Amino acid sequence: MPIFTITAAHLYTRRMRETSSPTRGLSPLSTIPATCNTASISFAVSRGHNYGGQDFATTYFNGPSNVQFALNQTDPYRPNLQPVNTSIYNPATYSIASTELPNYRSVELDYEGSASLARRYNLGSHFSTFEMGFLVRNAHKTQNENDQFYNATGDFPMSQLLSGHTNPNYYDGTFVSV
Repeated sequence: MPIFTITAAHLYTRRMRETSSPTRGLSPLSTIPATCNTASISFAVSRGHNYGGQDFATTYFNGPSNVQFALNQTDPYRPNLQPVNTSIYNPATYSIASTELPNYRSVELDYEGSASLARRYNLGSHFSTFEMGFLVRNAHKTQNENDQFYNATGDFPMSQLLSGHTNPNYYDGTFVSV
């Protein structure tokens, strides 16, 4: 299930022109920019995808029903439920009922950009800035799920699927099949 994301961004700022003039109340050597024009452009692109997602392949089995259990309390720290009327550990009593194979894809592509233009001005001794611009955003998202479901048409016992591997020391042999 690879999860992948790419993000790229760029910011461009350019000061177009700067002039200066002497101001009242300060020494003749002090200057403040009278006009300062600035243009800025920025953009960003990102892409992400997810294949596999949250699903996993699953096989369902038919098995014994109405199984009764007896509680074995010989070790009170490790109680054990033992089947009474059938052997639930026999793989020949289980057969495949159905199988589910998931196919999930999610993709996203985002664009974002902005541009603005700013101009400083003054009215008498009051300085200010006039700025205008725009921002554009676009997001394209998809999610496709195409799960495949298969039902067994014949008899496929679990005993045909298992290997000979066993672990008789599982929990110190407490849960060994009967």
